[in-house]
Amino acid sequence: MIPLAFLVLALPSHQDAQYAESLLKWRKEVEESLKNEGGWLSVAGLDWLKEGENDVRLPSGLGPESAGTVTFRNGNARLKVAAGVAAEVDGKPVTEVDLKPDIGGKPTKVKMGDATLTLIKRGKRTGIRLYNPRSRGRRDFRGLTWFEPNLAYRVRARSRPGLVFFNFKDTSNGKATYLAGRFLDTEKPKDGFVILDFNKAYNPPCAFTSYATCPLAPEANSLKIAIPAGEKNYHLD
Repeated sequence: MIPLAFLVLALPSHQDAQYAESLLKWRKEVEESLKNEGGWLSVAGLDWLKEGENDVRLPSGLGPESAGTVTFRNGNARLKVAAGVAAEVDGKPVTEVDLKPDIGGKPTKVKMGDATLTLIKRGKRTGIRLYNPRSRGRRDFRGLTWFEPNLAYRVRARSRPGLVFFNFKDTSNGKATYLAGRFLDTEKPKDGFVILDFNKAYNPPCAFTSYATCPLAPEANSLKIAIPAGEKNYHLD
């Protein structure tokens, strides 16, 4: 992770109706991505694989309890579906399938009953992630909350080449905003500068499910001020 090291410069700060409209559209897209069947609100399980054979078990009411096995060897995973269990990949029935992970391309998505399974790789670990479209998080979702747009938090910053993502902390964390910090995407730097729009700061997946893996902000990205812009803390209850 590259530290958030920048020099804030002045940016023309006239209120722009087109900007406000585009920001609202972006925020709605963030919410829709959470709510869909493959969104973070649907993530309901994560089992890390050990070398060799691993049982695949689904929660009661979601699909068959004993759904099959995943054989994991030398970084490769192959699913063998249990006898009598219906499984599909891309709408086609399967009994055995090699699982492609979620890095470097499109992951294999295996549907069993109402559950969907995918393979994830995080560092040296490989795991099976479970999606449940009837999860409590998705069922009880009441929407995201945001700070009012403020152009004072849309700044031009000096950046290192190639920086397009920051994770940062500020003194609002654990109160108005998520405890572990927030994420911020940018466009590619141009002439050594980027636009940091903290109105688009958003919560990491770990704010919505305990089955996500989220990088922590480096010490250099721990800001000693509050950033009352972007997404607020999320509370399910």
